[in-house]
Parts: sequence; C-alpha cells; structure tokens
Amino acid sequence: MWKCLIDGNIRSALVRRFRRLPIALWDAVEVSRFYCEVSLPDPALNGMLWGALATVDAASPTWLHCNFMGRNEVRTEVRFYPHRLVKAALFFFLQLPYQALLKQWRASN
Repeated sequence: MWKCLIDGNIRSALVRRFRRLPIALWDAVEVSRFYCEVSLPDPALNGMLWGALATVDAASPTWLHCNFMGRNEVRTEVRFYPHRLVKAALFFFLQLPYQALLKQWRASN
C-alpha cells in the first residue's frame, strides 16, 4: 500500500478524487428551509439587531428573526437524497486509477 502512495501518478489521482468527494456528498443533501429566532442577552443589542433586521426589504423573506423573550430557536428542513449519495460513491470508485494500482501491485510481488 505504501509503495502505491509513493507513486506520484497514483497519489495525484487519489488527491483529485478525494478533493471532489465532499462536494459530491454535499450535493446529496439539500437544506430547503431555515428559520432562526435569536434573543441576545443584552436588551440594547436585541434592539439594535431588531432595527438592523427591520431595514431589510420586506419583500424578501429573511431567515433570521429577533425576539425579546430570551428564547433562541433554530428550525431547519434537510432533505437527503440516497440516490445522489450512491452516484457519488460509484463515480468515486469507478474513477480510481486501477491500471496504475495494478501495475504497482504487480511490481511489488
């Protein structure tokens, strides 16, 4: 295994595949709704946050809201797509440098 990692072609191909894997895994998850209510410990900071959020255009829905009840709340909806996860895993394993690995394995025996 170490001899395979010493080979620069195999190592660079593995780095490319591992670099793309988190992006493909992130595509399997979708955050569709996000809602957050924040209450800061200082009432003055709460008022400043409320004023800053009030200046945001009323036509655009904001995900951040300010409350004065001392309660913090975060709600989100996450959708997980298993077929995208399987697709990412298949592409990862199918694009590995199998010929170079086999060549290095044969040379080590």
